[in-house]
Amino acid sequence: MKSDARVLFTTPYKAKFDAYDYHYADWQDVPVRLTNPIAMPTGLRFIKQNIPQIELLQYPTWEEYARELKKGWDVVGFSFYTRETDEILRMIDYARKMGVKTIWGGNYGVLYPPIQSAFDKVFVGYAEHQIAEELGMELGEIVHPPLVEGVGLKPLGFPLSVNGWLYTVRGCPLKCTFCQAPAVQHTSDVISIDAIERVVRYYKETGVPMVNIYDETFGIIPKHAREVVHLLREYEMPWGVMTRVDVLKTNFDEWLECGMIGAFVGLESLNAEILKDIKKRVKIEDAIKVIKLLHQNDCLVLCGYMIGFEPETRESVAENFRELRELAPDVTGIYVATPYPDTELWDETERKYGIDTSDWSKFDRKSIVWKHPNMSQEDIDWLLTYGNDLLNSPKHVFSFVKKLNHRILQQKGLPGLLQFVGSALTNRLGGGADLARPAYFGARRSSAVQFESRRRDLVSARVRNPSVSARPG
Repeated sequence: MKSDARVLFTTPYKAKFDAYDYHYADWQDVPVRLTNPIAMPTGLRFIKQNIPQIELLQYPTWEEYARELKKGWDVVGFSFYTRETDEILRMIDYARKMGVKTIWGGNYGVLYPPIQSAFDKVFVGYAEHQIAEELGMELGEIVHPPLVEGVGLKPLGFPLSVNGWLYTVRGCPLKCTFCQAPAVQHTSDVISIDAIERVVRYYKETGVPMVNIYDETFGIIPKHAREVVHLLREYEMPWGVMTRVDVLKTNFDEWLECGMIGAFVGLESLNAEILKDIKKRVKIEDAIKVIKLLHQNDCLVLCGYMIGFEPETRESVAENFRELRELAPDVTGIYVATPYPDTELWDETERKYGIDTSDWSKFDRKSIVWKHPNMSQEDIDWLLTYGNDLLNSPKHVFSFVKKLNHRILQQKGLPGLLQFVGSALTNRLGGGADLARPAYFGARRSSAVQFESRRRDLVSARVRNPSVSARPG
C-alpha cells in the first residue's frame, strides 16, 4: 500500500459524546465516584504520533462517523474492546456500503478468531511498526506522545486535577489466566529513556503537576524502571504507578524516595486458592504488608479486585469484601472475572460451562457470560452494589481527594499544591495543556537524542550515587 493512502482510525461510536473512563467505566451506577475520562485512546495516540498522516476519530456519534466516511478513505481502521464488538460490526458494514475498500482492526477486540474475518487485516500488539510497514514506511525509535488527562468527581463535569500518562514498557510476559495482555503483547516493548524524558519534560514545561505510570506491570525490567524513577525525581515530578504487589514490595523504599505518592495494585482476590488457580503468583501476606507500607507512608492505595471466580459464592465474596475493608484501600476497582478470548480462563470456562457470545456488550466486567455454578446475575449485581457501598462510598472518594492533596503538599509544599489544584482550573479556562486537543510532538525524533550518551551516563551515575545530578547541562 502506498504511503500517501488516506487512512482513518476510529473508536466505536457512542449515542452521544462521552469519553472512555479509563479506570472507572465499570462504576456508572455509583452516584459519587472518581472519573478518569480520556479524550483519545492511548494506543491510537501512539500511532498518530509516530505515523502522523493517519487521521483519528474519537468516540464519534453515529452521525459524526457517517459524515466522516463521506470524505472518502482508502483504509478505515477500528480500535475496540470485546464489549464493543457489536457496534464495530455495524460500523464495518456501513463502511463497506460507503465504498471503503480496506478495513483494518486492532486492540483487544480482535483477539476472538471468528471476529477477525470481518477485517481485511488485523494488527495484534503495539502496531506502529506493523502499520508503517503496511504503508511502505520505516520507523525508527518509537516516540511517546504527550498524554494529558483529567481526574475528577462525578457528578462534577470538570477535572479536579490533570496528570500526564507515562508508558515505559508495553506488554506483559506474565501468564495470569484471566488477562489478555500477554495475548496482545507477550514480550516487553521498551520505550527509550530519551522518549520518556522528552514527554516528562513536556509535562513539566506545560504545568502538568504529576505523572501516572500505566505499564501493565511497572518494574518488570528493573534497570529500566530505576532509570525512569530517578528521572522523575530529577524533574521533581510526583508520580503514581500500576504494578504488582511483589514488584512494589521489592522496590518500595527506592520508589518512595524518588517521589512515588501512590500505587494501583491488582489484588484480584483474598482467597489463596483462587490466586493459585489464576496464576497470580502473589501471597496474601505480601499484599497486606504492601498496603500497610503505603498507608504508613501516607501514599494512596488503589486496588483492583475481581469477583465471580468458579468456587465463589455470594456469601464468600461478601465476607472477602469485609476483610478487604479492614485493609482500608482508598479506592477499590471491583470487576467481574470475565473469560475473554485468547486467555486460559476463556478456554477453561468454554470447556466446562460454555460462554454466551450472543451479546458482546455483556463482556463489560459487570456481567456473568457463563453459567456460574454458585451465583446468578442477581447475586453479582447485589455484590457490586454491596462492595461499592463498603469500599467506594462518597466518604472514600472525598477522603481520597483529601489524601492526594495532602500528599502533594508534603512533597512539593504550598506552591506545589496550588499548582496541582490550579492545573484543572487553568485547563478549564483555556490555558496550559488542553485536554480537549491532544498534543503531538512535531518531529518524530526526540531532541534528547543529541545528548543520549551523556544523559544515560548521568542517570546511571545518579542511581549509584544520589549526590550526582542526572539532568544534563
